Amino acid sequence: MTDLPDAPDRPHASDRPGSEPVVSGDVLGTPAPVMRTDRVASLVEDVWGLRVDTVRQLSSERDANVLLDGRYVLKVSNPAEDPAVVDMENAAMSHAARAAADLPLPSVVPAASGVSVARVIDDAGAACLARLITVVPGSPAEGRPVTTELAGQVGALAARTSLALQGLFHRAGGRVLDWDVRRAHHVLGEPDVLGSLGALGPPVARVLPRLAAAADATAALPAGLNHADVTLTNILTSTSPGAPVITGLIDFGDMHHTAHVCDLAVTLTSVVRNTARQQPAGTWDLAGAVLTGYQRHRPLTPQEADVLGDLIIGRLALTLAISQ
Repeated sequence: MTDLPDAPDRPHASDRPGSEPVVSGDVLGTPAPVMRTDRVASLVEDVWGLRVDTVRQLSSERDANVLLDGRYVLKVSNPAEDPAVVDMENAAMSHAARAAADLPLPSVVPAASGVSVARVIDDAGAACLARLITVVPGSPAEGRPVTTELAGQVGALAARTSLALQGLFHRAGGRVLDWDVRRAHHVLGEPDVLGSLGALGPPVARVLPRLAAAADATAALPAGLNHADVTLTNILTSTSPGAPVITGLIDFGDMHHTAHVCDLAVTLTSVVRNTARQQPAGTWDLAGAVLTGYQRHRPLTPQEADVLGDLIIGRLALTLAISQ
């Protein structure tokens, strides 16, 4: 990703008093970018040539996401984000759209200069990468009742997205993420992590050898670049009355090269631990529906089925530990 333009009339981070360049990689430990609403509108007009009337900040764990006129999202990446990772996300959206045009994915809007990513300075003086991404309709499925019909759609979406990314290779795919379920035993085994889980610490400690063995086994299983976060938080569904229908999949921010069964484990975990107050289906019914939907497009091998349960336990334990 070369020749990225700086936003017009925006100083470099080194030109700002007290600003220091952030070392790429420490995304979780680096504060998310901050962009004032009035700056966002002028930035989008300067760089993308688009006039914006309404601006609304969206929640984000590590980036700054701003909804523009209900049509676009300005995504300002964490100052510590590796530019190669941003390039990989853009490449993944483009590749998946070409491979499966009917997948409900967002796309990147080129800047007026024709490039897909611009360098900007946030309100704290940090240099960041910014992209303009189209909005896909719907609202997040997290927190809404999950029927077996919807669970089946989720499983199918996970499989179709994984298949659509086949054939894509990127040098950033091998990055190290704490959310990678193959690293669960490493992350959970770090000092003080199990202690932070309280009463859950000892039972999690007892399964660490199983998580390590499952991670080792994935090395011999089918793999590739995967979204790795096809979860209810990132899946959008229709808001009209009647049975919910998936309308979009967003956020490629956790994608990496991994075994396909790890990608499935993330999705299945999200469905069975959903946060809806109303639960129209039980855990095993939901799990079965996800697996049925998934295997309509990508059947599991016996070896993948053998490790899936332990990978789900790893994802659950990671969720507990990282949330602490």
